[in-house]
Amino acid sequence: MARCGWWRRLEGRDPCLYSKRRENVTLPTMFDRSSRRRLNQHTARLFEGETLFARFARTVCEASCLPRKELFEAWEVAKRVRRHLRGAPIVELCAGHGLLSYALLLLDPSAEQATCVDVRRPKSFDRLGVTLVERWPQLSGRVHYIEDDLAAVEIPAHATVVSVHACGVLSDRVIDRALAAHARVAVMPCCHALAVSDDG
Repeated sequence: MARCGWWRRLEGRDPCLYSKRRENVTLPTMFDRSSRRRLNQHTARLFEGETLFARFARTVCEASCLPRKELFEAWEVAKRVRRHLRGAPIVELCAGHGLLSYALLLLDPSAEQATCVDVRRPKSFDRLGVTLVERWPQLSGRVHYIEDDLAAVEIPAHATVVSVHACGVLSDRVIDRALAAHARVAVMPCCHALAVSDDG
């Protein structure tokens, strides 16, 4: 089967011989979901179909500011959180670019808003937000960013606290903040060092 130039170039980075169907989205068999390569307008063509994930992925690709792995990680966490926790405002600690908050709002329209908290607001947050709001206008004004330490932010008791890649002891701090506020919590840890982290 003949392939266009962009696909041949892609094969040079992620070689593939055929495609498979996963969650109604066609992806190359050897498409590396853990790659740190940046998503862009060329990789958007890999996410075929009209599922919410496919449309979300193509929109993130249009923003051209995030590594591929963070798309898959944020979406998988968002799906699992929304299977059990719905309707509450979202507080994303150690939020980075805030992709998880946007994914959660799309999966649960009953959640009114999301608050992202991190010590530094990256440029990718603004770029991503503009692109996602252009595609889904109902997201406008529903994601807010607070540049501060997570200890300084008030967490409502009825909130859902989430975090992806809270490195090392930050995962423990996220859990502690959620417990202190009597809030629900879902955390995907990262780089957890047993020598310095709370082992229970």
